[in-house]
Amino acid sequence: MGWTVEALDAALGRIDTFVNRRLERDTGPGISLALTTRDELIAVATAGLADVAAGTPVKPSHLFEFGSIGKSFTAVALLQLCDEGRLDLDTPISDLLPLFAIQSDYAPITVRHLLAHSSGLSGGNDFTPDPRFEVWSTRDLHAAHAPGEAFHYSNLGYKALGLLLERLEGKPYAEIIRERLLDPLGMHDTVPVIDNTVRPRLAIGYGPLNNDRPWHPRDPIAPATWLETNTGDGCICSTASDLTIWLRMLMNGGVGPAGRILSEESFALLAERVIEMGKDSGLWYGLGLYTDTREGTELLGHTGGMVGYESAMFADVARDIGVVVLVNGSGLRLPLVRYAIAVLAAAADGAELPPLPAGPDPGAAPYADRIAGVYRSDT
Repeated sequence: MGWTVEALDAALGRIDTFVNRRLERDTGPGISLALTTRDELIAVATAGLADVAAGTPVKPSHLFEFGSIGKSFTAVALLQLCDEGRLDLDTPISDLLPLFAIQSDYAPITVRHLLAHSSGLSGGNDFTPDPRFEVWSTRDLHAAHAPGEAFHYSNLGYKALGLLLERLEGKPYAEIIRERLLDPLGMHDTVPVIDNTVRPRLAIGYGPLNNDRPWHPRDPIAPATWLETNTGDGCICSTASDLTIWLRMLMNGGVGPAGRILSEESFALLAERVIEMGKDSGLWYGLGLYTDTREGTELLGHTGGMVGYESAMFADVARDIGVVVLVNGSGLRLPLVRYAIAVLAAAADGAELPPLPAGPDPGAAPYADRIAGVYRSDT
């Protein structure tokens, strides 16, 4: 990108102001944001607190759980097996993983269908310590529609894919991700399983203190429930800067610092528009990533959420700008991503920086249309 030092400094200052404004109004309690091109890390910005009780500020070294962004790691590892001739995406998953035995009146669910969330499988539990029982319980489920017919986001599907990886490789999921992806890319600050050993390095996750009502940004928060997990739908944690290494690999079409980790053909499958995520939504899922074509730009990446954490990782590949946003609480991630990309693009073009967007009305009730009505208490 063609930034002058002055233009880049001005852009980073504007982004930092927006991060802090978002932190005050509708996120919490801390944010770590990293900006990158396809070639190098540009900057890391942090704001807010990693530990509210101790008053510990978020540092670039803090780990955050990033949830479903991990689906792209699972997908890449499986596509590597395709490159090696060890996996055919159109094989029925039940042939490869006997634990998976859903009842269905339709054609078999394949690995490809699970990767694209088009299997007809239910969403599953968002957060489970281990996936085996949940995948085994598919024998009590019925496919909702013919495979490939519609998009339905399914964590359960990716839990099955994580178990498939383990079955094909004969190793734990975390070990596979470490050996195949993290070590070759030099992602030394990324941990492929969430367990108690990583807890001291994490920014503490937070959620609403009162979980019996719709959340509002002014409501009090409390530390979220601690959860260990090793599932293929999202059990990885990282720093914002380390996650940009993964994003740079994606921006380079499957090429990492030491060379290609995914063939051109397999990368095209990862990023292609396989199925629309909602009628006229502008969102298209591939085989582990999705494309957001709203608001006049095309972004490639994924969002994620865990108990006490939210995340987003997207790149405007055409303009060579990538953004990672990690929040240890609730937060509007995509506005941060879009604004950072718009500011950096303007700075590169020598154009006037876009103004800071107006924040949300502090008196407004989020999702008021969903909860409006007449309520009665019998107590």
